[in-house]
Amino acid sequence: MSRQNKSANAPGSAIRIEKQANGRYLLSGELSARSVVRVLNLLPIHAESQAGEIHVDLAGVSRSDSTGLALLIEWIRMAGRSGIRIRFHNLPGQMMEIAKISDLLPIIPLE
Repeated sequence: MSRQNKSANAPGSAIRIEKQANGRYLLSGELSARSVVRVLNLLPIHAESQAGEIHVDLAGVSRSDSTGLALLIEWIRMAGRSGIRIRFHNLPGQMMEIAKISDLLPIIPLE
């Protein structure tokens, strides 16, 4: 299995998306305003159209703010426009709390 790594470097942090296998990706690093802008289009949603589903594991996210949550929501929109189902795994505690407070948790597809 070949793995592809894509990264976006922001001062003080690096965010990486690593393809695991069959539509599964691992996101790691800090999600902040700087890194989110750079990583937005690194998830190859259109390339996974044949699989019909993408799974993003957030276990490697070390820190996130509300822009990290905005990234997930934008990926949900992009996937929906492409007819692809997206699921998130291991949502970090910070993101979970922001999603609860913002009443966004019901729209985030979690596993």
